[in-house]
Amino acid sequence: MSTIETLSATIQERRVNPRPGSYTATLFEKGENEVLKKMGEEAVEVIIAAKGETD
Repeated sequence: MSTIETLSATIQERRVNPRPGSYTATLFEKGENEVLKKMGEEAVEVIIAAKGETD
């Protein structure tokens, strides 16, 4: 299983079976806007890291 597939499975698991103290479960509890905000933050980090590899 690839890293992305593993991550996706973990996120889905946290949504269906939230664990106490799970940051991912907390994001889902806060709603879609918080999930999207976090995804945006992570996307920016990926873009910056990818740019750094080409410098």
